[in-house]
Amino acid sequence: MNTDPMSPLALLTLLGEAGTVMAFTLYLTVLGSMHREARTMPLPRLDPVSLALQAAAKYGFRLGILAVILCSLFYRGLT
Repeated sequence: MNTDPMSPLALLTLLGEAGTVMAFTLYLTVLGSMHREARTMPLPRLDPVSLALQAAAKYGFRLGILAVILCSLFYRGLT
């Protein structure tokens, strides 16, 4: 019979969860700090290549979401 109040695996799991919470807290703190700092900066002017890459990413993301929806519908037999 195990008399330990917490097994080593349970302790390791709790430490991992606590570490994850701390990492996300730090990440969100840094992200918020960067956002506050960037509010005072002027917006950059994008060159044509940057605008093309931005448009390609935007349309590629939309196409990917559409493909997932259509594949899901096809898989479920709803089309």
